Amino acid sequence: MRSAAAIVAFLLLFFISGCAQRTIPSACASSEPSRLANCIYNNAVTEQNPYYCYSLEDKRQREICMRDAADPNARKALLNSLASEREAIFVAQEGQAHSKQGGNFESPEEAAPQAQAAEQSSCAGLIGTARDNCFKTVALESQQIAYCESISDATIRKSCISEIARKTKDIQSCKTLSQKENINLCNLYVKGDEQKG
Repeated sequence: MRSAAAIVAFLLLFFISGCAQRTIPSACASSEPSRLANCIYNNAVTEQNPYYCYSLEDKRQREICMRDAADPNARKALLNSLASEREAIFVAQEGQAHSKQGGNFESPEEAAPQAQAAEQSSCAGLIGTARDNCFKTVALESQQIAYCESISDATIRKSCISEIARKTKDIQSCKTLSQKENINLCNLYVKGDEQKG
């Protein structure tokens, strides 16, 4: 009876460890380490297989990969992009994006802008919807409405501005925007709740 329980336990552990392993697409097996994340992203999105994304070490890259691997529009955008753009999704800003991680900062106040700058530079290395969603995430996490202007897609940009304006109710932040259309939208959402009340 004990041997049967031991065999079942062994098989269960074997099965669980096999399921928990990260699967790298076979096309990426020979990729150099600096291009591995990009290869995994491209394969996951092209094949619409978010499971590949679990093999990405970087949390932000993994989140972007999983979102885009489940989005047919992201697949279409990726397939319509230039080969040079597809090859540079996660590698273009790699040095800048990770240069401050683990660094010694003098204070938390100094660390926050450095982290935001790193996040922003990592977004700049992305393309299309992935880039826009990355900038929106940075803007929402930092509550810095100016990051919304880096978003190319008008719908995502307007959503970003309206969400932050609604949350912060800071009319001064609207003045930091450079485009009149964005300033007007921001003012509308900041003042909108005041007019209802």
